[in-house]
Amino acid sequence: MPFQLEEEERQPLTAEHDADDPFRPQRNGFRGFEEVELSSERLLYEERAARRGNPFIRSTLLAGVMLLGVVCIVTFGRVAYPGPTPKTARDLAAVVKLPNWNASAKLPPWLSPIEEGSSQGVAVVLGQSLKPDGSPPEVLVRRAAAAKSLLDDGKVTKVIVCGGDPAGVGRTEASKMKEVLVDAGVAEDVIIMESQSTTTAENAWFVLRWIPQGTGQLYLITSDFHMARAAFIFSSTFNYFYQMVEDSYRDQPAWKSKTKRYPRLTIHQVPVESFCGADASLNQDDDPEADINMKSLRFRAMKSLKFLGSDEVANDMYGPPKGQIMYIWPIQIDTSKDPEGPKNFRAAMAQATNVAQALCQCVAPPQEGGAPLAYPLLLPISTQFPPGKTAEDWQEVIQTCQAQ
Repeated sequence: MPFQLEEEERQPLTAEHDADDPFRPQRNGFRGFEEVELSSERLLYEERAARRGNPFIRSTLLAGVMLLGVVCIVTFGRVAYPGPTPKTARDLAAVVKLPNWNASAKLPPWLSPIEEGSSQGVAVVLGQSLKPDGSPPEVLVRRAAAAKSLLDDGKVTKVIVCGGDPAGVGRTEASKMKEVLVDAGVAEDVIIMESQSTTTAENAWFVLRWIPQGTGQLYLITSDFHMARAAFIFSSTFNYFYQMVEDSYRDQPAWKSKTKRYPRLTIHQVPVESFCGADASLNQDDDPEADINMKSLRFRAMKSLKFLGSDEVANDMYGPPKGQIMYIWPIQIDTSKDPEGPKNFRAAMAQATNVAQALCQCVAPPQEGGAPLAYPLLLPISTQFPPGKTAEDWQEVIQTCQAQ
């Protein structure tokens, strides 16, 4: 039975990660707030207060009892706190360890860490929703491996791992990716964690704060099914940032540049090959409540094409009233005002169409298991449409795949 592209529910606080976004499924609805009758609530409160007596006397007595208890514990040693377990201690240390804000990028153009044209590179690894037990899915492990390869080849000097905890499993995607990289032999001092983001657009926005000094090249690492959408979002977000800073500092005497042009990063796409399986019985494409990691590779490729083709990505970059959610609060990015927007969107649609057509046969989840198929997508992903296809044909491409 052909799978269906169900509408996602929407959660509060999760903006992008279109439920299919490896970076976290996030299209869930906002729960409303129940109305209360304030007058009746007030009467009930006053009745209860009257029955309880003078609140000052009661609170004073309670404080005295608590103080006496503390004195007894300290004096007679009745209670002994054994201290945190080693695991708890590690977790607490991670929580209280704040970022080194002094190392963050400076906003003024003349202090920018970006050195346009420099060969120095940084790898940016986009997150992926962790499994319910907090373990990393295979697509995340493969992305981390791609970052290590860039380090080994000398193309990058630092790796920024991105992702908060949009799936609510108690671990951030960034911390888990760092763990995977360290286990693979990557030194901790070359890994930068960006743990705030819950959407791909927030990945891009927050990454700008941690660009190492002298960087000119940014290597964008994500899975094949997500690359087209991620590249469009990064380009749109960066171009908005450049324009915003230029407008803010253009008249500042300290900015000596004649062109008044903020230095740009060159973005390189590093699409990561996903496991392509033939066993459709392993996927949970028809279950809207299923873990995103259990959706088939073709399901996720179709979703990415749908999000782009339906203008959901462009609308949610701006937020209400154009979109139902807001990718970066409170930043409203109108991609139609980006001079490079039409060109970048066309390239993204071409890539998403190529990916959707090629990965349609991959009916198993993108993790090892079941019968594998020969990987069908040619990498790097072409920015030219398949013969006879245009951006307007995205629905036909999805329907054709669904019918197979």
